[in-house]
Amino acid sequence: MSALFLLLAWLMPNHYSPWLTAHSEIAVFTSFFFLFIGFLLTHKNKKIQVPTFSIFLFILALIPIIQYQIGLIYFFGDAFIVFIYLIVASLLYIISYNKKDNKSFEYLAYIFILGSFFSIYISVLQILQLTNGAVWFVDMRPGGRPYGNFAQPNNYATLICCGIFSLFYLFELKKINIIISGLLFFILVIGVILAQSRTTYLVMLFAFIYLGFFTKKHLNLNIKTLSCIAGTYIFCNFIVIYALDILFSTEKKIRHIGQSTERLALWEQLLYAILDKPWLGYGWNQVSVAQVSVSNIKPVPLYTEHSHNILIDILIWNGMILGSIIIIFILYFIIKKLFLQVDLEKIYGGLIVIAIGVHGLLEFPLDYAFFLFPLIFLLAQIDNSKIIIKLRVEIFYFLLFIYFGGFFKLTKEYFYLESITRQTSLMVARIGNSQFDLDHNKKYFFTQIFGQVEFAHVSENKIYNKNELIDFERIVKRYPTKYNILKYIRILEFNGLNRDAGKYIRLLKDLYDRT
Repeated sequence: MSALFLLLAWLMPNHYSPWLTAHSEIAVFTSFFFLFIGFLLTHKNKKIQVPTFSIFLFILALIPIIQYQIGLIYFFGDAFIVFIYLIVASLLYIISYNKKDNKSFEYLAYIFILGSFFSIYISVLQILQLTNGAVWFVDMRPGGRPYGNFAQPNNYATLICCGIFSLFYLFELKKINIIISGLLFFILVIGVILAQSRTTYLVMLFAFIYLGFFTKKHLNLNIKTLSCIAGTYIFCNFIVIYALDILFSTEKKIRHIGQSTERLALWEQLLYAILDKPWLGYGWNQVSVAQVSVSNIKPVPLYTEHSHNILIDILIWNGMILGSIIIIFILYFIIKKLFLQVDLEKIYGGLIVIAIGVHGLLEFPLDYAFFLFPLIFLLAQIDNSKIIIKLRVEIFYFLLFIYFGGFFKLTKEYFYLESITRQTSLMVARIGNSQFDLDHNKKYFFTQIFGQVEFAHVSENKIYNKNELIDFERIVKRYPTKYNILKYIRILEFNGLNRDAGKYIRLLKDLYDRT
């Protein structure tokens, strides 16, 4: 059941506001629930070992809660979501560490391959325009790139890369013969090229270099075969790109290049924000707050909630000192585990780290549990750290009970928020009779999302006190959408705060004026 829900997370076509990947994330947390149950059933009356890295994740989970308590993070919901992800990641690490066996690698490899082939099938249907209106598939945008049911080409490509590396692992284990492996490899390579993801080129480059270190001592694969595989990948790239060239107009290519230059400008802007507030940072999940704070000095017409680089994200969230400590610890841990005392399983784990990690330097795949949790699971499998803590299994029965109750409550609250967000969108667009009352009694955990919905219901023609205006400003800084900024400007003007309104008129221009 755990494997089934992980597979479902990659293939689910539901992408709705306010959290586009929420349904997939719910599937991943359901997958973890069944894994947790299975673990407890096989570890009755046993002491549970707690490895060092799981303790690190637990400590990391406390940081956003502390940041909220000192007022650095505006909304409890932002701190709480990060806390939940990292606490569950810590639990997953403990579970994976305590049920280490090579079969776990095999099962995950088969799941990656299965998910990859399903996604390639969907992407082919998208290219042929056979998904239009189909409830089980995401439609491809006109002139866009195929992306399976991820609705994001680079996420799709990252899954296929994991599928390719999983195929390599099973081939090295001699679970799949060379003919079947060659055929499956060819299909997977075609599938990943269809996404036209530049991230994939970097992933493959690092993967081939990484494998080159271990071909003689640890792999059946030799340098000559590895070179042939690399050549096949490059050749297929040229052929497929040429065949699909008619789908990519000159205008789109120019836009693709433009996005690259925007990314560099965004990084420059956010690095300036880090230097502007180096000690404590801006708080987890508040990259947009950092962007707003320096837009008047370093304007970039690109609103974002992520830096598109996990290292910059960590520095923005935690400041330069704590952020650097976190980065150094994680890099030290990964390098130590993947390059010392190497075996086939560690090489496979290293390839998955490359696939997701390199993507994380250019976008934000680690924000998604459907990539983060498999990565955590694999890292725990290759961890051979000394154990400093052992806990009674009864503690984990209690944690499972808490997890089930919390998961049910959070899911119920989110689906209510999804419903009222849809109604609010209709209200803002003035479609039909969409006026409705908010049930504030259901506001517990997702306070940042609820705050957005509440702001949409706020009257622009009313006098507000200072605290109310501060609350509105926090919404605008956390979610500086064009709608939110314009609405806040009108509220400020009605309240006679024309100078403050002028500041946000400038912000509107800095974030959205591309002339």
